[in-house]
Amino acid sequence: MIHFDVYACLRGLVPGAGLALAACGAGTVIVDYSVDAQVAIHDESGRAVDGGVVQRLPSPMHGFPVANFRGKDFEWSFGTGTLGMGGTISNATAETLCMRFDEAKVHSNLHPTPIALSVYNFTVWRPKWEMIGSNDPRTMRLFTPPKFCLKPLENLHISMAPELAPLFPTARMFNVSWVDNQAQLVETGVGNWIGMSLPIEIGARREVMDIKLTATDSRARISNY
Repeated sequence: MIHFDVYACLRGLVPGAGLALAACGAGTVIVDYSVDAQVAIHDESGRAVDGGVVQRLPSPMHGFPVANFRGKDFEWSFGTGTLGMGGTISNATAETLCMRFDEAKVHSNLHPTPIALSVYNFTVWRPKWEMIGSNDPRTMRLFTPPKFCLKPLENLHISMAPELAPLFPTARMFNVSWVDNQAQLVETGVGNWIGMSLPIEIGARREVMDIKLTATDSRARISNY
């Protein structure tokens, strides 16, 4: 499981993820989350299909368990970071699996009206990080993320830095906040959630995946990456 930390550097927030980030240098506050995941999949008429199961699996990275969805067509271990989200996705079918992030809608408990997903960067590990967009504050621009496809039985890691300001007043995942450059959370984000409605294509079949990730615990630390 790739750890999808996203760093906030000193005065400027730098969206990005894990290995795709440049070092901030002077020490950076990182927030690790424990999340509960709720997942529902339905066809385009709204009929429920493949409920799948969500399990909390051990993670060696930060001590919190990982929320892992396993359905008949694919598996997704959800990753969340201070400014981003992603995870490890595995296609279990003999067909191409496409996740239409370019058509996704997001919302939160603090902004319940769905809005189109837009991101500062979108990164895939295959087998090295390939980034679209930027994590440099001087060049960051919002854009619509691409359609993301996996070949039959393919397993890939993804990370994205979505625009969080409309969803959370602090513009950080789950609305966390902290004392300047100290691993001391003022707002823990516990109880807050982010939701995504994501169209999925398995071969010629099209479904919609509704995801809700709720923070159940959080912990700040300093990284000198």
